[in-house]
Amino acid sequence: MGLLSRIKSLVASVPVAYGRATKELAQSVELTGRRVEHRAGQSFFGRLVGRITGRDRRAQLQVDREMVGHQRALVERLEEMRLRGIVLDADMARVAGHVRRLAYVSRHAERMAASNAADITELSDVVASLAELVDVCRSRLDAHQRLLDIHSAELAEHAKILADHARRIDDHEKRISLGELWQSSEDFFGHSVGLWLDGKTYAELPWICQVVLLSQEVWTGACGHFELRAASASQPRESWAKFRPKLVRAVLSDPRSKGRWSGQRPVPAVLDELVGEVNADQALMVAEILGVGLIPELATEQGPLSTALSMALDLSSRDGSAGNPKPGVEAFSCARELVWMPGTISVTGLVQRLVDEQANAQLVARQDLQRDAFLETPR
Repeated sequence: MGLLSRIKSLVASVPVAYGRATKELAQSVELTGRRVEHRAGQSFFGRLVGRITGRDRRAQLQVDREMVGHQRALVERLEEMRLRGIVLDADMARVAGHVRRLAYVSRHAERMAASNAADITELSDVVASLAELVDVCRSRLDAHQRLLDIHSAELAEHAKILADHARRIDDHEKRISLGELWQSSEDFFGHSVGLWLDGKTYAELPWICQVVLLSQEVWTGACGHFELRAASASQPRESWAKFRPKLVRAVLSDPRSKGRWSGQRPVPAVLDELVGEVNADQALMVAEILGVGLIPELATEQGPLSTALSMALDLSSRDGSAGNPKPGVEAFSCARELVWMPGTISVTGLVQRLVDEQANAQLVARQDLQRDAFLETPR
């Protein structure tokens, strides 16, 4: 194994020994040179003795061997350096290639950066233009919104005006309808009362029966419907109850109402007198017209005087009524237990009470029917 191979083997296991081995080679060359110089400086006799003793030759041989060894080591070192140079050149070439590629990529990146910068500048201009356009559009939208707000306010005002007109039209239609109903009620009232005044209706019945049945006829007809509509419209009483005093005046102005009695008279006596003027069939007919014999669901609730009148007529129409000569007293007592009423009454008071009781009874019945129909209507 040569010197260089041994150095390489040592360096492989101890990397830091490479520098020391190089210094040893340099030191060996220096020592060899000194020996040559020493030999050249010896005296004549010294060199002669050396040749005789052979010491000079051994020294020369040693010097020559060392020179040859150093030259071989240097040659190997130079060869190694040459090989290292080749490897280094290849590495440098690869590095140079990488550098060239990097330079190309860098130049390409610069060109792309410049192009991108130009594109970004152009895009910035486009964005700025778009922003201006958006501002213009927003301004126009704001203007349109303000205009829409104005129109909305105007429409709301017009809607209020239209609603007010619709309400007025509805009120006007109601007034027209109420006026038409009033006119038809006037016609119905004039017709019904006219027939009674002419003696064409209820003529065979006693006067009190005529008054109560005429009142029921008037309020079960158009006049009662008018009162319902007018009362539902929250009209004052004198507006929707105007037929009541009118009927009272018509009845009291009839000659048959004159001279009945003067002042106040006990109600039981009036009822007993009435019972004496009718036969059993007439009494039963009038009593049933006033609701006697009907179930509560079908009967119309009467006022106290009408109730007493119907009870007196019903009692007088029954078999064996002869044993009760004064059914009016019993009827008055029973009716007064239900609802209070005065014990005495005048002709005018009797007519007014009978008219009001029949009008109120029919008005309540109509209101009940209207309420039931409203509750049954699907929503």
